Amino acid sequence: MTNNQEGKQNSMYALDRESCGAVVNRAAKWGLSYCQRNGIHYLITPSSGGRDSAITLGINQRVCQLATREKYPLTSVGVTLPCHTPEKITRLGQLAIRTFGAEELGPLDLSVDFDELMELLFGENFYGDKLDQEIKAIMCKKNDQAGLAHWKGNLQVARGNIKARLRMIAAYHIAKMFGSGVVVGTDNLSEFWMGFWTLHGDVGDIGYIQNLLKGLELESIARYLGVPKKIMAEEPSDGLGVKKGGDAAQLGADYPTLDVMMLDLIQQGFNLDGHKKQLDNLPQPRIQSADPELILSLAARAVGNSFKRRGPTYPSRKQLGLLPLEVIKICPFP
Repeated sequence: MTNNQEGKQNSMYALDRESCGAVVNRAAKWGLSYCQRNGIHYLITPSSGGRDSAITLGINQRVCQLATREKYPLTSVGVTLPCHTPEKITRLGQLAIRTFGAEELGPLDLSVDFDELMELLFGENFYGDKLDQEIKAIMCKKNDQAGLAHWKGNLQVARGNIKARLRMIAAYHIAKMFGSGVVVGTDNLSEFWMGFWTLHGDVGDIGYIQNLLKGLELESIARYLGVPKKIMAEEPSDGLGVKKGGDAAQLGADYPTLDVMMLDLIQQGFNLDGHKKQLDNLPQPRIQSADPELILSLAARAVGNSFKRRGPTYPSRKQLGLLPLEVIKICPFP
């Protein structure tokens, strides 16, 4: 039961231990069912040293325990993929792997690969004039004032995203080499709302915690699973070096605050995938001392990233004026 379910109106929403156990057990059963249906025998998890990957490894352990009972061969594999990452953080990633009994790979240090790729894409020696400057020149030519205003921030994020994509390249290589492996994603609902992940850099084949709130639910799940205190003590950070101060500095709020603000908006009818015109008339916050500027910032970020949440999208055959597949004549049948 949650505090809210018990009718404690003045308490902050949280998952109690019984609820955490139920969530973990259901996630583990779901994971095993997926593996059995698809012939998967290896669960590959990049271990960043943060809570989310540690929680994912903890659930992997439960999935493998269920698999053992059913005599289904399944192995959890954790890999550390530092890329100009502090040694302390890499050690925390290894700690999570060992805590939850996964087979360990790495550290596979991608720092040199990242540097070489950056030089290849942006360096004077390879490309002549820097690619970034050519991109900027096109924006100037098109008088893209909005894009130019965010140029510096976009530059930091774009280069940070290269690190995430390098890691996912390595993770998918590992999964492929196992033959029957999948990459387990570590994204959560709070990040999903904010578009706070890297396309083609974070999302794996499956993910247990995609629909869990990072600030209001995952902390409880982490404690239930026994995520090491050293990991819990670290401030949440994407580890991409985009901005000092961790995730809160990039998002403008810590995760519990973000979750509460967004839930308040959603419960009052705000549509995360709706039109930006909603931002002109946001619902009045029901939370005492809520910061209107913060609420607007979070709402704008959520609406502005709806395209990322939808993923790749395509026009249908009908929209393109093509025949349905069922009626295409492929040969003169007798």
